[in-house]
Amino acid sequence: MLGGTGTGKTTYLIGMYAELSAGIDNYFMSADHDTDIDLARAWDALVDDGILPRATNESKAYEFTFRYGFDPLLMLDWVDYRGGAMSETTDSPGTAALITRLGESDSLYLTLDGALLASVLAGEARGEQRLRSVVGRYSAILGRVGDERRENDLVPPSVVVLVTKGDLMRDRLAGTGEERQARITRWAVDLFGQVFRPDWDSAVCVVSLGRLGESVESRIDPRRVEPAGIHKPMIFSLYSFYRRAARAFEAEAARVRGIHGRGLSELEQMRSRVMTRFLGHQKVSELGQAVEQASQYVYEMESLAHECLSRTSVLEGELLDVPTFIDGQWMNGGQ
Repeated sequence: MLGGTGTGKTTYLIGMYAELSAGIDNYFMSADHDTDIDLARAWDALVDDGILPRATNESKAYEFTFRYGFDPLLMLDWVDYRGGAMSETTDSPGTAALITRLGESDSLYLTLDGALLASVLAGEARGEQRLRSVVGRYSAILGRVGDERRENDLVPPSVVVLVTKGDLMRDRLAGTGEERQARITRWAVDLFGQVFRPDWDSAVCVVSLGRLGESVESRIDPRRVEPAGIHKPMIFSLYSFYRRAARAFEAEAARVRGIHGRGLSELEQMRSRVMTRFLGHQKVSELGQAVEQASQYVYEMESLAHECLSRTSVLEGELLDVPTFIDGQWMNGGQ
């Protein structure tokens, strides 16, 4: 998760965990006891007393488990990088760790501060300059990630353009919610066109913790806290992961199925009296076992593909109002 200081990354993380730990369609996110308590306390302090979390002064990693009921499905390694990590050289340990981690990550969140976007919409020249600087840093990172993934024969990561503080955008954009979303989506495509391509899974998510305004104080009115869309970016990341996993399992099943087919044909030939006489019963038996094992392997791959697809069918129900770019096409109101 990338973003400058004050973009709302940590506050978003706390809200996202609060939403998903409570569960959606029997899918849950959990953490170890201490992490769960720390995040829950931070969320309770916000909703009960209006206390905003402090900015992240150092990068922090969280290990989450994605579950269906009690059953663990995926381990999620989430890293919240401190705001300055993107703009420093590799002499900084945090920056060095960030660069190393980028090529290994299956999903990237590019955080755009809604307050910054609102200042651009208000015509503030400095806001436009700051936004161009942010886009420049992200573009350099995306280029590096693309190169590393190709070199290691890995599919590109899924990308979420995460617009925080969506309440400030509502104040600056006229029209219905769908019209505002469409305009922000077009804006995101203009800024980060390189990730909206057929081989990348991308989404534009506008999130908000409520009408909190532009306050920089450590406290806000807790009655204004009203989360909107904060679980959807993670749902998209999981959806993309399972969709790609299903394709990988299907491709593997097809590959082995072809080998299996050739093995069956060869086995039928070898079982003739003449071939058995020349090769012996042991060779015929060995090939029969290999064909049987291949058949079981194909079945397992097909079962895994089916399981992954069943997960995507549930998760995509939560993405009906999220503009997503999949296989070169916009879905759910994208432009």
